[in-house]
Amino acid sequence: MKNIKTKLFFLIAVLSFAVSCSNQTTRPELSTESTSKVYGYKTVYYGNKTFTDNITQEKIESLWKDMIKDKTVYANSSYSSVTGNFKSDANYYETKWNSGNTARTEFRKCTLIEYNNKEYIAGIYWDNQTGIGMQERYRLIVIDENGTEHAWYGGGGNADMLPDDNTKWVKYNFIFGYIKLD
Repeated sequence: MKNIKTKLFFLIAVLSFAVSCSNQTTRPELSTESTSKVYGYKTVYYGNKTFTDNITQEKIESLWKDMIKDKTVYANSSYSSVTGNFKSDANYYETKWNSGNTARTEFRKCTLIEYNNKEYIAGIYWDNQTGIGMQERYRLIVIDENGTEHAWYGGGGNADMLPDDNTKWVKYNFIFGYIKLD
């Protein structure tokens, strides 16, 4: 009996060890190809529009791209100073950086975040040009109902590892820009 208990204990210990070693300890990556995530039936905000239905990853990315496609970004709410534009590829091209021929920030995917007590569609972007010493190269962008572009940084500096649901985003203390909404 003692021999069976010892063998059973040893078997449980080996199986427990095998299971614990098979679990990844790194943060999971979000796939840029994933269009199957379902957020459920809800209302989401993007710019001065809302959408209420069964929300999927594919749908929020479509709504985001339609909202920003070919939009000019201004430095102020009087729309008098252009800083760049979003093109049809959803990337942001800044006028003063690389003559606007290369994307300053590249679109990666969308997510939903709560901002001002509303659930907004937010674009996640990789920043190709950061300030000296900045380690965070991902940006989270929300366009509110006034066309104001709010931004957060977070997610690290590895272009191959997208921010996940556990990413801590820190809001910039300035406005990124303004766009004219339809």
